[in-house]
Amino acid sequence: MKGRSLLAGVVLVSVLAASSSLALAKDFGVKSPSGRRIYAPGERLEELYEQDSRQFVIEVVMGAAAEGNLGVNLGWLAPQLGGLELYGGFGLQTNPSHQWVASGRYWFDFLGLRPFIAMGYSVQNLTAVGTINQNLFWEAGYKWRWHHTYHFTLGLGLRYVTDVDVEPDSPLLGDDVDADALQRELGQISTLVPTIAFRFSRAF
Repeated sequence: MKGRSLLAGVVLVSVLAASSSLALAKDFGVKSPSGRRIYAPGERLEELYEQDSRQFVIEVVMGAAAEGNLGVNLGWLAPQLGGLELYGGFGLQTNPSHQWVASGRYWFDFLGLRPFIAMGYSVQNLTAVGTINQNLFWEAGYKWRWHHTYHFTLGLGLRYVTDVDVEPDSPLLGDDVDADALQRELGQISTLVPTIAFRFSRAF
């Protein structure tokens, strides 16, 4: 009699376990006190953990970007800032030059779409001519996700050259260069430069 009761109990538990759906199983311990769902019925707990724990992103930049023709950025996703992300980076350009960049991006979420606007500051050192440019830049773009942590971003914008300084060892300060002509040339440098940036990123 005792054995039959034990067997009946095992069968009952097995039937209940087999008939429980994934969504039903997740009803235990996955809702806020108000009853709001924390994640979707088909999402695994590992995915939830990974999404919440990632706060940094590394990205490679190509194009005619504020970072240069080829660059790299390290970003802080800052979930507590509500859509604002902060980036710092370094890049190279074929002029030749290299530049350091600091920027912020604000992301929008319209029905699952992910556009952004950005603003930043860059310092560009044109090594061949020995000048240093100070720049502000603005950008707008969009992000596509092809994996949970891999993203592709396209951004279009403008870079504004606020100041151009000639370094003391620049060949532009040689004895064979007319100082007045140099100042006129520096004053005619285009202050608005269009930019296009392709970025490939991974969060971690």
